Amino acid sequence: MAAKRAPTAADFFARHPQLHPFLLQQLEAAAASLESGSSSSSELHPSLFPVLVLLSRLRPSRLSHLSGSSGSSALAEQQLSPAPFAPLLQRCAAASTAAVRQLAASALPPLLPPDQQPAAAAELAVAVHEAVQAAAAPQQGAQRPASRPSFNVLHGRLLQLRALLESAADDGADAASAAALLAASARPLALCAADACCLSGAGSRLPAAVSLEYIRAAAAAAALVAGSLQRQQGHAAHEAAAAAKDWLLAVRQHCWQALEWCGG
Repeated sequence: MAAKRAPTAADFFARHPQLHPFLLQQLEAAAASLESGSSSSSELHPSLFPVLVLLSRLRPSRLSHLSGSSGSSALAEQQLSPAPFAPLLQRCAAASTAAVRQLAASALPPLLPPDQQPAAAAELAVAVHEAVQAAAAPQQGAQRPASRPSFNVLHGRLLQLRALLESAADDGADAASAAALLAASARPLALCAADACCLSGAGSRLPAAVSLEYIRAAAAAAALVAGSLQRQQGHAAHEAAAAAKDWLLAVRQHCWQALEWCGG
């Protein structure tokens, strides 16, 4: 996680406005290079790791913008918005190189405006659910069907989800923001717990790294419930806590079943 004294993305680009278009251009080129098939460490875009490391060191902000400025100041803030970096980071989080996925996911919370995070979490959670269900579907013959998901993409989405949940817990997100994140992500993820928690054995069709990342995302949700939602009463907080509880109970149940299967 970013150091507490690190600047937010908005503050960083306000102090160094010339870096905004430069870093954006470099990240775009790096993401395009990844998607073109460059996967080995020797073929990665030379700016990829430096840019990802820099962005991942920024501190998430709980504000959606710098100020309530108008006129030229508002235009400058819009031009320096961190938001355009988020979709590029999500493209990088699908890379075949695990270190790239990890760094890209870590950089997402500081660059994604807080008011956009619940929608992003919902999209990621639905995509994870669909991918896990597709991976768990019975195989026809020995060949891997074209509809099978990419496990690198699935792992990257889980990394992004965990990063968003951990950032909200670590940086003291208000209860409304925490509730929105959990409400957006918990139910789709609970629906695939049975397949996502198969850690090993004949019943598992997911790599262990994917299953473990799913469980880590659930642990991040538990920390968020224990932190921000404990301080809030109301219908939205109650609904979010209930959804998170259902997810966590499903994870616990299926993890124990997996352990019993291994022990048996």
